[in-house]
Amino acid sequence: MLPVANGCESEGDFCCQLKANPKAWKFFRELAPTHRRRFVIWIYTAKRPETREKRIRESIALLAARKKLCLE
Repeated sequence: MLPVANGCESEGDFCCQLKANPKAWKFFRELAPTHRRRFVIWIYTAKRPETREKRIRESIALLAARKKLCLE
């Protein structure tokens, strides 16, 4: 089961690390729910913990730069 992306209550590590970066957290909150959900699903569909951590780091860097996730 995937965590819910509406408000960052249950995203675990991603939420903690995201809130630690004010610029990334501010932009994440400004995104439409669809875009927030993309980040969360992309992170939590990783099978290995190492991959999940890498995706968290990449996501926070993108969000801090005010960029959306583009998987294409």
